[in-house]
Amino acid sequence: MTVDRGQSETGSWEMVARRPGPGLEAVVANYGGYREEGTTPVGRREVPNRGAVLVVGFGGPLQISGQLDAAEGGRTVTSFVAGFGDVPLLTEHGRRQQGIELGQSRTGAFRLPAVPKGERANRV
Repeated sequence: MTVDRGQSETGSWEMVARRPGPGLEAVVANYGGYREEGTTPVGRREVPNRGAVLVVGFGGPLQISGQLDAAEGGRTVTSFVAGFGDVPLLTEHGRRQQGIELGQSRTGAFRLPAVPKGERANRV
């Protein structure tokens, strides 16, 4: 398990991560928790992911936008599943964010129920 913490004049953050146990390695790439508090809204560019990710948020809403949502103007979520992709996304939150994240391998992503395989790439 790793724990990373940081603090600056613009805010603080903490991340806890762990590798999956034996038996889950084929479908789970990583998992952990996070907390972030900024003095102003926080935005970042999220790089494309080779697997799928499940995020369960316990903080305020998260705005997701980018090439995928250009026609829709973005989405506001607290929890979501994002499929593997080949384009970056932009995320922004109002100053506070916390939650847990489960990163799935490509094999694990194809086991997601209720989502046809052709609709998993570049989707949030």
